Amino acid sequence: MLGYTVDEMVGMHLFDIMDGEGRTIAEANLERRRHAINEHHDFKFTRRDGSSLWAILSTSPLLDDQGSYVGALALVTDVTERRKTEARLRELASLRERT
Repeated sequence: MLGYTVDEMVGMHLFDIMDGEGRTIAEANLERRRHAINEHHDFKFTRRDGSSLWAILSTSPLLDDQGSYVGALALVTDVTERRKTEARLRELASLRERT
């Protein structure tokens, strides 16, 4: 989805492919993972070629046997086309309201 090879992504942090706003939101969401909260959010990522990828991240915390946070599991779904369609519909609605 992002245009990177597996080798290029090894060691890459999630924040490396997000803009500043996305990082801020992701940091807050990460804190909620540490408190065992499951969520899903739309995020904008930057592909290797510089284009944007919108994705839904459905996240769940991973806990050890003592209930301590050890990481998170995320299901990533590309919703770029959906976001483009929604933006176009908003544009059309705005044009319609002006006429």
